Parts: sequence; C-alpha cells; structure tokens
Amino acid sequence: MSSEHSESEYFDSLCELDQHLLSNHESLQNTLDQLSSLVGNLSSSDNAGTDADAIGLLDELSTQFEDLLSTSVDLKYNKYHTRECQILHAKNLQSINWNLSRSQFGPNLREYVTYIETINKNSLEYLNLLGTYAVDLARQIEISDPSVSHFDIDDWKPPRKLLEILDKFQSEDCEPIKIRDELQSYLDNIKLSRAKFTLENKHILQDKLGVLSKEVSYWRKEWDNIENMMFGEGSDSMRSMLQTVDSLRSKINDENTDIEMS
Repeated sequence: MSSEHSESEYFDSLCELDQHLLSNHESLQNTLDQLSSLVGNLSSSDNAGTDADAIGLLDELSTQFEDLLSTSVDLKYNKYHTRECQILHAKNLQSINWNLSRSQFGPNLREYVTYIETINKNSLEYLNLLGTYAVDLARQIEISDPSVSHFDIDDWKPPRKLLEILDKFQSEDCEPIKIRDELQSYLDNIKLSRAKFTLENKHILQDKLGVLSKEVSYWRKEWDNIENMMFGEGSDSMRSMLQTVDSLRSKINDENTDIEMS
C-alpha cells in the first residue's frame, strides 16, 4: 500500500472516529437526561400519574440505552480500525525514511535542499525580469520612433496607443473583456516586434558584424605594421634608418674636420 493511500485512510479513520465520539457523547447525554427525568419523577411528592409517567420514561430510557449501546460498539470498532491505520501509516513512514536514508541524496540532502531553494529563487527573479522586460519593450518601441530625439526614463509616459486603450475603461459603455483582449493584442504585437528584431539582429546583422570585425582586425594589424615600420625598434624601421643617417653624417663631418686640420 502506498504512503499516500495509507495517510489518506488514516486521516479518514480519524474523521470517522471524531464523528462516532460526537454521536456517542450525544447518546450518553440523552441517556443521562432520561435518568435525571426518571429520578425526578420518582422523587416527586405528587403521586398522581407517577407510575404511568415512570413506565413511559423507562421505555424511553430503554430505547435510548439501545442507541447508546450501538454508538458505543461503533466507537469501539472505529477505535480499533483507527489504531490499525495508525500502525500501518507508521510502518510506511518508517519504510520511506529507510529508503530515503539509502538513496543517493542521503549524504547530500542539505545540498539537494539548497539546490531546490536556488531554483525557486531564480524562478522568482525570472518572473520579476519578465515583468520589467514587458515595460522595457514598450519603452524600446517608443524610442524606435525617429521623431523622438531624446528619452527621459524618470519622466516616462505610456505610449499614446496604450493610453487610448486604457481610457476606454472609463467610458460608460465599457466592455472589459473586449478591451482586455485589445490590450493583450497590443502587448503581443510589441513582443512579436521585439522577437522579429532579435531574429533579424541574430541572423542578418550578425554576418555583417562578423565581416566588419574581420576588417577591423585586418586594418588594426596593418596599422600596427605601419607603426612598427615608422617608429619601431627594428633595423628596417624609418626611425632606425634616420638614426643611422644621423650617425653617418656625424662621422663624415668628423672625418672632414680631421682632413682640414691635417
């Protein structure tokens, strides 16, 4: 028997036990009331009709006693049944705990719980981002208007189309379902436009971006080569050649000076 079934059966038996307790208590209370009435009748100083009333009360007491006996038997049986369900449920819990202790998550149960908590936290952050993303979509669509030259986030106002839809809620002949569908359609169009632009950027502009990146890398390399050729430390750079020319010029001037002096 599965743990869910045993737990459900145990709970149902407890509910039945509670009902039988209430029923037995009610029968017992009625029996005590009948006994109290009978004692009061027998101890009455007025003997007129006492025997007839006493016989009637005894008949009612007999009927009430049968009901009390029946509810007591049902209560006794239900108590045994509830105890059996409790024992069976305890065995199932013990079996589950034993299986859990032998499972692979036994020594790492804390890590598993932490992992579940992390998933829950990330899901909440994801829902929060979705809500923010929906507002950002509306802002991006408004920014894409060529007539908008600047955009102040702190003084942002909803798009005109959105305001027109929201204003319809204030009209006397307002149809909330129809307006809600119109608003949902407006938001869906924004999301579809965003998805379209994302796909275009990914599959169309990405190739162009790759080509531009290659060209930039090529010209950067060429620029580095030009810099090395002009100002590098190598022997074939213009800087080294000018230094060599200056050195040769100095040597020639020194030699000419020595010749003139001799």
